[in-house]
Amino acid sequence: MTKIKKSNEHKSRFDEVEDNNFIPALLVMIVAVLAFFLFRELEREEKANRPRHNTTIVDQFITNENILEKLQNRTLWEACDDSSGGWWDKNSPPTNIWEEISAQIWKIRPEYYESSEGFEWWCNILDGRRPLSWHIDKDEKELRLNNRLVHPIMGAVYYGYKHMFEGGLLQTVDAGAYDNPKELIEWGEVQEIAANFNRLVVFNASLWHGVSEIRKGERFALAVNAWEKKPSGY
Repeated sequence: MTKIKKSNEHKSRFDEVEDNNFIPALLVMIVAVLAFFLFRELEREEKANRPRHNTTIVDQFITNENILEKLQNRTLWEACDDSSGGWWDKNSPPTNIWEEISAQIWKIRPEYYESSEGFEWWCNILDGRRPLSWHIDKDEKELRLNNRLVHPIMGAVYYGYKHMFEGGLLQTVDAGAYDNPKELIEWGEVQEIAANFNRLVVFNASLWHGVSEIRKGERFALAVNAWEKKPSGY
């Protein structure tokens, strides 16, 4: 009888220990579940508050055959690429083909055209030895002299030359100047757009963007940014 009694006492204590451990374990599980859902909610809120691509793609943008034919002059693009580009005040008549195209681009987005003082334009001819890494568009001189970050209202890129290349996708992520785009890039949250001939892409140039590796050939592009105020470099 004594042995049985001891055995029952031991079993009772063991059950009590199990009960005492169960409650903290349950609380830990509840806290973990709540933390998971809180994290997911914060993640959704953070994504919702990010700057957005606001991307518009227009294929067969230029319909004027004379302009398209003129744009097939490689020398024209090379001269633009060799220069630093230019600034076009929208209240002045265009003085070259790049300013004519700039006017045509932004008049399809009147909300940006009306709120801009003018438009900054330049050309890029890229290849495997001359890439375009991740960056944001900004007033470079203002940042250098006053450490102040000023962005264009919106950016655009137009592919008006019948280029032949492999790779060279326009890439953007929903991350601004004060965000680290590395995680978004690693997670694959990258918007990729092919640089098709006669395609216009309007996008938020204050977000991180770049061009994927060009494996073969050359990639021609005209970039045009809409600015509320003329950048200090002009």
